[in-house]
Amino acid sequence: MISLQGPEASIVLEKLVAKELLPENKRNRLAVAASDDMEIIVSRTGYTGESVCFEIFVPREATTDLWQRLVEAGAVPCGLAARDSLRLEAGLPLYGHELGLDPDGGEIPIFANGIAAIAVRPNGPAGYVGEAALKAQREEFIALRRGELSKPVEERMLKCLVQPIAVFGGKRPLRAGYRVFLGGEPAGVVTSGTSVPFASFEGEGLTARPGESHELRPIGLALVRSDLRYRSDRAVTIEVEDQRGNRMEAELAERNLWPTAPFSRPYLGFLARPPSSRANVAEIEQRARALADESIANTRWRRQDCINLIPSEQTTSAYVDALSTSDPAGRYNEHNRLKALGPEAADVRYYKGTGFSMAKEEELKAALRAFFNCGAVEPRVISGQMANDTVYDALQAFRNRLRRGREPRRLSRVLVHDLNKGGHLSAQITGALKNYVSLDTVTGRAAVDHFPFEQGNPHRIDAEATKELIAERRPDLIVFGRSVIIHREPVAEIVAFVHQTFGADNPERPFVMYDGAHVLGLLGEHFQDPLGEGADAVTGSTHKTFFGPQRGVILSNIGSGHPFELFWDLVESRAFPGHVSNHHLGTLLGLLGATYEMLHFKDSYQSQVIRNAKSFARALSAEGLSMEGDPELDFTETHQVLLRTERSQGEAVADLLEANNIITTPQAYWDDPSFAAASGVRMGTQEMTRFGMRESDFRDLAALLAKIVQGDIDSTRDAWREEVTALRRRFMPMTYCF
Repeated sequence: MISLQGPEASIVLEKLVAKELLPENKRNRLAVAASDDMEIIVSRTGYTGESVCFEIFVPREATTDLWQRLVEAGAVPCGLAARDSLRLEAGLPLYGHELGLDPDGGEIPIFANGIAAIAVRPNGPAGYVGEAALKAQREEFIALRRGELSKPVEERMLKCLVQPIAVFGGKRPLRAGYRVFLGGEPAGVVTSGTSVPFASFEGEGLTARPGESHELRPIGLALVRSDLRYRSDRAVTIEVEDQRGNRMEAELAERNLWPTAPFSRPYLGFLARPPSSRANVAEIEQRARALADESIANTRWRRQDCINLIPSEQTTSAYVDALSTSDPAGRYNEHNRLKALGPEAADVRYYKGTGFSMAKEEELKAALRAFFNCGAVEPRVISGQMANDTVYDALQAFRNRLRRGREPRRLSRVLVHDLNKGGHLSAQITGALKNYVSLDTVTGRAAVDHFPFEQGNPHRIDAEATKELIAERRPDLIVFGRSVIIHREPVAEIVAFVHQTFGADNPERPFVMYDGAHVLGLLGEHFQDPLGEGADAVTGSTHKTFFGPQRGVILSNIGSGHPFELFWDLVESRAFPGHVSNHHLGTLLGLLGATYEMLHFKDSYQSQVIRNAKSFARALSAEGLSMEGDPELDFTETHQVLLRTERSQGEAVADLLEANNIITTPQAYWDDPSFAAASGVRMGTQEMTRFGMRESDFRDLAALLAKIVQGDIDSTRDAWREEVTALRRRFMPMTYCF
């Protein structure tokens, strides 16, 4: 096995192995790959704090040859001491140090190590060696973290914790065995220590890069009293005594290194909280005036000077703005249906004086049904994230409809897009899906699978591989739609397979959902119609390609006799009172006005947005820039255009464009280790289309953007700002609006 670690590990390895054969950018993933017709195993494991790390398993007789090829590709050989410094930066335990016996011969509790965890298989055999001791330690550790322990340290099973420590003001290395003191009293012992180099960073934020100068700092891990813990609000200052009795000041650290790709950042000490201050009346008035002036200036800059290409934003019209700030903006209209009153009865309203808002909400439902050609609408959710959360909640309740009186179960398995491959955050276990997915009984992780993608284009789903995955995994929920979406999704093909395999009228079949947040305003004949293709529900944000203020919506054709008929009742009840009380009547009224604008300008707007995106992408490619997507389809079928930068330079390029008044978003692609190391810039044509730009105008913009990106950053930091502003000023009045 050869360890290949460090921020440029992927760059080196891709010279020997095609990057599409490498395991996906997640810790502990593994793949069998080929290098010069030799089969090797590549795993994303490694004893380091870097987020990019590999361990390569190779036939013994080929090890020397592969080692030499890695060195020729740019790898630098290093020894075990170097690896141990990486271990300490990452805070990883080592047997004989942080695992095993303490200096006094006692056992170090496993939960003294913060990364310890127990995964218990619900259907596994009862009882295992050490079960009682481990569970007691775990409960003790949880109580300790919560500050709920009542017993003194001497009486606890978990008497110590492994904590990172950092020494300041000195360069002498820490060593195992050094004693730790707090207030002059013994408090623990250093279990591992060394001195590590760290680079000074030049620049700010994610675009900062390591400079040429380096310093040394002593770091280590220490086994300390379990009542001593890292404090985010103030430093825990300790003393460390070496073998000669000399003492040096140190701190308990949250961690010794932050593994943020592409460059890990060292821990450099606690940040003091800013002092609180009280403002007098004169200062408040001055701040209020400044707030108004600054807001006006910012609006002028964004609306008149900048070309906005962020694909998840939309400027509302003056007509919609006026509706959104009218009297309902400060009112409530809580309401729901009571079945006892009959299916034709109006909802029961819990506030009076809301007849106008109630009527307009029903009018909004009718307008949205007309635009999306659907039978059911829930418009009370106030964001796309809330729309998704409401659907997950309702589906979970639907799956438990026959389990009344028993503990409800979560969704057994979900199929979604991977976040690193453009998936929506709200369809991830880090987002709205978190509270609704079961744990896989084998892996102990959330039971979430990701769509397989085509080998030559990670922006398109592999439909045949997806069918095999669905047949094998039998998910409760399938979620189409991405935040990085440039091609159609195979909704009709997968729905047909689901209906054929599980039965169209089977309420236990997979539920098919389409998250249309980014493309809501493009759904229809010019792009695709998920509901018409058989999706059970569509969710979306109303402020990206749609003309509305920032809200959400849930759409469906589920009606009487549908196998998921009860699901829609649950959507309505989970929307209110489950997820929202005041559903923001001002922006709801604004959404009605925006929907009328969409109905009036739908055909011309949708077709122009897509034509502009294709023209923009073709022009950028002609300028020599690298584009994501299928060139046979002009790189896109939506409003989005995806530019590929040099590796990990997405943030820097987006910053450069912003300095020249072109507003975009940095974007991580499928082969990037994280969003902090983005290799792309994501752009959209919807807002500038609405301000009147056409195909030729986007070609002009492409030529200007290429000059900015391809120029010398230092000499052209904001050299093109005036030219960009001049281009923007050609398109001031908003079109496609009332």
